[in-house]
This record gives sequence, structure tokens and C-alpha cells, in this order.
Amino acid sequence: MEFLIAAGVELEAKPFQLGLRIEHPQELVDRAQLGSSAQAALVAPSYYQLVSRAGEGRAAAHSFCMCPGGRIVASVSEPGFLCTNGMSNSKHSSRYANAALVVTLDPRESGGGALAGVERQRALERRFFEAGGGDYSAPAQRASDFLARRESRGELRSSYRFGCVPGRLDLLLDEPLRAALERALAHFERSIPGFSGEQGLFVGLESRSSGPVRVPRERETLRARGFENLYPIGEGAGWAGGIMSAAIDGARAARALVLTGLARPAARG
Repeated sequence: MEFLIAAGVELEAKPFQLGLRIEHPQELVDRAQLGSSAQAALVAPSYYQLVSRAGEGRAAAHSFCMCPGGRIVASVSEPGFLCTNGMSNSKHSSRYANAALVVTLDPRESGGGALAGVERQRALERRFFEAGGGDYSAPAQRASDFLARRESRGELRSSYRFGCVPGRLDLLLDEPLRAALERALAHFERSIPGFSGEQGLFVGLESRSSGPVRVPRERETLRARGFENLYPIGEGAGWAGGIMSAAIDGARAARALVLTGLARPAARG
């Protein structure tokens, strides 16, 4: 980001999401979504999309990037920070289901400046790294313990390959995030019984589902403002929120490039 600013590229703060990764036995999700009949066992692992609307003074929250039969992976871009993501292989063969539970934050909540959200994101990632012991183990807490505001005891089984250690995720998060996730768990329990119980496990921080910064661009050409040869596209530039939307945005930018072309440098005399 600092490199872009030094080059004169304009940046602006935008809404973004922060939250936690949650994991359950795939069987728990299948039972809630498909039932327990013999026919249900023949269906591929099921998934969910859950939304908790804002209310009672708490922000909205939703599930994102749900991975049936998947596993939790590290999504780390530099030493000393921790964040998680999820994936499924083609066979969805893991016995776990995981998803991000995230809260959308208004950029004004992070303070002034285009990079205030980035600083908040990094502060949380550093906090979770240290809480995990500094070796990329992830602090984890059962959903029931998160609601009771206590540390989890016993073995914390997870698909996360670097391992989990007990942590007070309810204390690691900022109060508005914690409150929104508490409310969301109560709502999601109605759709999937057991979702907020002992079989639900929060693992690490989910901080990269969207970026807190956008590179403004011209409406028709999709070029960065003040530049003739810079096309900010996709998630990193703040113009998408997932794999498909990033692909579509890239196609739009390619079309704009074909239609408008690149400005040619002035000929030297």
C-alpha cells in the first residue's frame, strides 16, 4: 500500500469484514440440512448460507466461503501475523465443514485515513498470532464457550494442520465484533441445531474475506484516477468480494481495455 501511495495512486477506505472461522463435523450440517434418511446419505456433503440481520444495537453478521467436506488453512502473507481461510478438495472428503462468520464494518469505525482499516486488520492478526504461541498454531474456542466467555478445556480437534491451542477469542476480538457474533450464533442455532454448541469450534481469525481499501477508478475506462495505464481490478483493489466477482471484474476491465486502449507515450522530439 505504501508503494502505491508513494507512486501517487489514490486510495480510499471502504467497508470490509472481520470475524472468525468456525468448524463443525460435516455430519452435524448434513443432519440439519438433509435429515437422517438412507437417501440423505447418498447426497454430497451439504452447505449453508446464514445471515443475522442487525438489531438490538448489534451489527449484522453472515457466513461466507462455506467449505463442505473441507479444511481450515492458514492465509498468512508475512511473518508474525495469523489469519485463516477455508478450502475443499474436489471430493469434499474431509469429515469437517467450515465457514467464515464475519461482520461488516463501516470504515468510520476504524478511524480516519485510507489505511485505518488495514491497521485494524493487522493489529488483530498480530494479536491472534501471539495468542496462538507465535508458531502459527491457531487460538481456538468452542462456540458454547465463546458464548459463556470462558476458555475451552480438553482436546480441540480441527482440520487446521498447524494445530489449535485454547484461547479466549471472545476477549481477543473488539467488543462490537464479539457482540455481533454472539447474536449471530443464537440465530444460526435455529437453522442448524448444535451450531452454537460444543461441536462448533472457532479457529483463529478470519480477516481477509474482503479488503478495507479501494483504488478509485474512472467509471467508463476502469483506469485508476490520474493514470492512463493502471487498471485496479479484483479483490486486492477493492472491486470484488469473492472468486466469481473477481473474475467478472477482470473480464469487465479486459473489455474496457479493448474498447478504450492504452494511452501511448508522447513521441520524443
